[in-house]
Amino acid sequence: MQVNMSEEKAEINPSESTLYSLFCRAAENKGQAVFFADEYEKCSGEESLEKVTCLAGGLLALGVNQGDRVAFICGSSVRHILFYFACQHIGAIPCALHLRNTAAGISKTLKWLDASLLVIDKKYREIAHAGLADENTNIPLVILDGAHIDEEEIGYRELCEHSDPADLSVELDPDAPAKIILSSGTTGEPKGVVHSQRTLYESAMAGTEVFGNITPDDSVLVIMSPSFAAWNHVTLAYIARSASVVFNNIFDPELFLSTLESEQITDTALVPTAWRRVVANLSENRDLSKLKLAFFSGEPGTPEFIRLMQQRLPHCEVRTAYLTSEGGVASACIADPEVLSKNIASVGKPVSMAEIRIVEENGEIEDEVAKGETGEILVRGKSMALEYWDNKELSEKKFISGWWRSGDLGRLDDNAYLSIEGRA
Repeated sequence: MQVNMSEEKAEINPSESTLYSLFCRAAENKGQAVFFADEYEKCSGEESLEKVTCLAGGLLALGVNQGDRVAFICGSSVRHILFYFACQHIGAIPCALHLRNTAAGISKTLKWLDASLLVIDKKYREIAHAGLADENTNIPLVILDGAHIDEEEIGYRELCEHSDPADLSVELDPDAPAKIILSSGTTGEPKGVVHSQRTLYESAMAGTEVFGNITPDDSVLVIMSPSFAAWNHVTLAYIARSASVVFNNIFDPELFLSTLESEQITDTALVPTAWRRVVANLSENRDLSKLKLAFFSGEPGTPEFIRLMQQRLPHCEVRTAYLTSEGGVASACIADPEVLSKNIASVGKPVSMAEIRIVEENGEIEDEVAKGETGEILVRGKSMALEYWDNKELSEKKFISGWWRSGDLGRLDDNAYLSIEGRA
């Protein structure tokens, strides 16, 4: 069974269909208002654009060029997001490594990526050096949140303040790789999900369908690590609409609640496990009157959990979605309050530019099952990834004629709402 929400295809000027052009427009629109913030610093739109161009010049000075991979081991922060867009500026490809990696794992991943630079938070200095030394991986190391200690390290401030700004007129190919997301799914070695400037652009632009109306007056609190696809799904969607993005680099329920309150956050997203801890710590004296969206994804939400969220946060819209590293936001299914009122166990319907097909578990992409039957979920949409990094065999197996085989099992009900039934 297949659902296609819209046959209309929006005409987009290819010269504008890049993630970096989207960032530049958003930063200019934000102007002197706060664009990015974390516990330690705030950055306006104008300042963000200036620092990104300086960091891009620093990357070029370090020998990082278009197509080169830049690896990150860090939490969410203002400095990370600026470095992320500095990579986009020159066409380098950022890839955030998982934070609980071993030195051997770091070394193996850096070799696999053939990375040209490693950017870290200082608390990961010891394991990063161990990873670099494991197989004599000789690449520069940048410390985001502190001065460098020895000649093998480069400080963020040094790089930002002593580099010539890169040329803003750089031309980027919309279909060139722009991001590698490490995704291991439920089992196996990490897969490198390769997204292009265009697929990330489309993912960002589809954000209002998943997260609701987003305006420049809104603010979103992001606590997930940049190594997770959810970081891209949420952060880029709010940047696209010139909203303010506030980062916490750890999850603590009390810190989360105090940041919602002090920063007057309007929208935020967590997995259900984290939301349960938040609402358990929610007291009556907390002023969360500005919060209008409580979003969850990443793991199933039971009907009991959704009712709990609606009860504890009655002034918020509770939304969920079926989102994947490969599919991005423009290939998502969304369950808004209206959908949840009809089928509280559903993850909803495809967004306007996405298609969902349910096929026989071991069948071909044409072997659709009848309505209501369970099968493998196939996804197609404008934000679909290009391929898996350095894995032609898996890419050909999973990406077929624009469709991506998810490996997830699901079914469509009489209203064409998707429910997740597990893994194949």
